[in-house]
Amino acid sequence: MQTNKLCVIMVVRNEGRYIEEAINSVLSKPDVIIYIVDDNSTDNTLEKILELKRQFEGRIIYAKNQLNGKVEAYRNIKNLPKANYYLFLDGDDFFSDDWVRFDENLKPNCVFYHDLTLFYSSTHYERLPSPDISRQSPETLIRSLVLLPKASWLVPQNLILNYLDIPKGVLFEDIWFSLVTYKFASKIEKLNHQWYMYRQHEDQVFGKQNQKGKAILEYRTQRILNSLEAIAVAREAFGEELTEPLKKFRILITMKPLLILVKLGVREFIVFLLKIRFPIMLLKIKRLMRRQK
Repeated sequence: MQTNKLCVIMVVRNEGRYIEEAINSVLSKPDVIIYIVDDNSTDNTLEKILELKRQFEGRIIYAKNQLNGKVEAYRNIKNLPKANYYLFLDGDDFFSDDWVRFDENLKPNCVFYHDLTLFYSSTHYERLPSPDISRQSPETLIRSLVLLPKASWLVPQNLILNYLDIPKGVLFEDIWFSLVTYKFASKIEKLNHQWYMYRQHEDQVFGKQNQKGKAILEYRTQRILNSLEAIAVAREAFGEELTEPLKKFRILITMKPLLILVKLGVREFIVFLLKIRFPIMLLKIKRLMRRQK
């Protein structure tokens, strides 16, 4: 089987409005193939995929999932084409022109990450800088539960099956992808490229960066806690490294400010209040701190 330089993995459902832009942006780079899993779309997503599959002969591989959700779709991927590196793209997002210019010789067996761009419209977008994880130990990253979106990662061939082996009970893939990186990557490096355009929708619940309110925060916190508990039960490899984040999120899920202050300290208390009332301010603070490093 031929080994490709780069393979983009995409799970989609009812993305007919954006899927052409997403696929065309990926395949604008000639040394790339795309593996698409359709999670039982009911709109014209499949029709557009098959039309582009004919246009880009041999560069689009298509599979179907039976409406089991995005995490289950990743877990059920079979016959993944061989590639030196794998990336992830959602069907409503796309790659910018910086993707075409990306032509680095990537070191083998190293996981790379890069910054994203929050895309609101063609005239409104902003950089989403990643935390500087390269300088922190894997143990610290796991215990602090530093999470990067799946869109941030370039994964080498020797690790991709670990990423797709998502334990039952994990509710979103970002937490698993980050933990696998910190646990199993021999080296992590940052790329000075920024090609991922992360589309922001008004109706997003989990992905939208500036939503506020106790109910939103509780929903997100519960998903993280449930996922952590599932990983702790299913994967002994993480051992005691998840003890601290589990303790932290079991306190955070109470949504009790005084308990959070007493048990977790002033910093977590302030972050908790900012997430509920002023998430945009918190995001600006994070971005400013990351850009100064």
